Amino acid sequence: MPIVEPTDIELVESAAGTYLPDAVPFCDVLGSSIVLFTTARDDGLVTIAVEGSHNIPDWAIDFCSLVTEPRHGLNHPDLGFVHAAFYASAALALPKILPLAEKGPVAITGHSLGAVAALMLGAMLTVRNLPPVKVGAFAPPRGGGAQFVRIATSVPFCAYKYGQDPVPDVPLSLPPLFPYQQVPLIGLLAPAVDPLDLQRRLQCHKIGNYVAGVRAYQSAVAASPTS
Repeated sequence: MPIVEPTDIELVESAAGTYLPDAVPFCDVLGSSIVLFTTARDDGLVTIAVEGSHNIPDWAIDFCSLVTEPRHGLNHPDLGFVHAAFYASAALALPKILPLAEKGPVAITGHSLGAVAALMLGAMLTVRNLPPVKVGAFAPPRGGGAQFVRIATSVPFCAYKYGQDPVPDVPLSLPPLFPYQQVPLIGLLAPAVDPLDLQRRLQCHKIGNYVAGVRAYQSAVAASPTS
């Protein structure tokens, strides 16, 4: 049976599923912030969803650490400049998903920290000639520089930012010391928020906004005469 590429709605719903209290993880990577969940379709596609931070206080702490962490980056021989902590977490998780990718087609998705982990893992699989069918990234922080972005987006992918969510804007891009770049993002419409109101901007980051926003966006695309 041919593999059908997962829709953006499938991927955001899989990412949202990691937050459910009764969700059962495929594995919790010791020493890493990464918790992985898997679902399998009848056509054989396995979707790997990476858990993100669970609430606004968590992300307030994470956001501050992303902005102020002095040891941001490292130069990887294949991926180029990458965020050191994001890469280290993904490297710990990679052995857990390699057997799945070697066995059959996989998609990878996540929200927040899970989103940049999904991009990182997708890039790591791609340079091993095991590219995922698709990667979904919802509110990803920046994971690396131009080479990382090129590899991470060389496979089918979708990436979204809801309104004034501040998370996709960190870490700060300050070339040449911190040459971070963001993957191309689809902007989801949201109520206006004062750019200086961090608390209200962090409210934009909630996974429920992304689920509703992606559904609305895809419905509008499907209804467009040019689609």
